[in-house]
Amino acid sequence: MNQQKYTFRKARPGDFGFLYELNKITMKNHVVQTWGKWDEKEQMDYLKKIFKPEDYQIILVNSKEAGTLVVIEKDNKIKIDRLQIMPEFQGSGIGTAILDKLITKTQKNQKSLCLTVLKSNERAKQLYEKKGFQVTRENNERYFMSFKESHQNTSLNTG
Repeated sequence: MNQQKYTFRKARPGDFGFLYELNKITMKNHVVQTWGKWDEKEQMDYLKKIFKPEDYQIILVNSKEAGTLVVIEKDNKIKIDRLQIMPEFQGSGIGTAILDKLITKTQKNQKSLCLTVLKSNERAKQLYEKKGFQVTRENNERYFMSFKESHQNTSLNTG
């Protein structure tokens, strides 16, 4: 697979519309499967409440907005809070490349790497498992996953 080249830029307040559409396109089906409905006003209000441009990076492919990444670093922990990629760029290796860079960073800095994923988002969960994340706990809606280094080591030493 040819990995699509991408860059990042810091989000700006004017990116809210793109981020809302990205969230709707990538998450609506999962929200409906998990909670039974997609309420436009509720979703808009929620994103307005949590959107802090300084926390968001916009993923660009050929200067076109392709997705977003939100990473929260605290103490010895790095949390992938959001990794959303527009459908036309999914499967092009961007998500995998971003995860690889974050895994390398956490190993180099001896930090832990974690994320949550909705149970209805099986495709994302499979990608995370393939990259070495394991479910550490779960509730009715989500899997809480952490990167386990031993998985990466064994997968790197095959062949």
